[in-house]
Amino acid sequence: CDWLKILLEANGVPAAKIAVHRCGRTLDPVTVPFQAGPVVRFGYLGRFTVEKGIRILLDAVRRIPAECRFQLEFCSPEFALPCSELAAEIRRCAASDSRLVIGGNVKPAAVAKKIAEWDALLVPSLWMETGPQVVTEAFCARTPVIASRRGGILELVENGVGGVLLPPGDAAAWAECLQSV
Repeated sequence: CDWLKILLEANGVPAAKIAVHRCGRTLDPVTVPFQAGPVVRFGYLGRFTVEKGIRILLDAVRRIPAECRFQLEFCSPEFALPCSELAAEIRRCAASDSRLVIGGNVKPAAVAKKIAEWDALLVPSLWMETGPQVVTEAFCARTPVIASRRGGILELVENGVGGVLLPPGDAAAWAECLQSV
């Protein structure tokens, strides 16, 4: 990504030795047209690890009044081994808030279809992503992205066009955005 190229050059790596290659993969086209559901459906698809910002989402949901109806589904890629402590925290929160759903692992061939089910993909990363691939997958599925204003995400999401960018780690801003949607 561009930010990493700039960092490498600033640390003395010759520009001739650096190539920016966007990650990507071929996805089956989403053939099911979007259908609005009875509530707004948000989704998270990624590793269940602290740097991915899951706790920010959980904190944001706690800040949103219970009468605000939506669904937030947590899924991870089939290959990802979730942090058991964080997965347990999600399960505890889901047990006390019916708006939270644990969707399980998603096979690579089903990624586009899963993302297309959601009204928006949430990417609350706390670290400097070099991709992330899930943003590209969301755009392939024609699903807007609500994400942290950080790293490679800034290079992919145009605020107000393909999604919304929020301050990393700011649960209040996330709560306000999700509630407004």
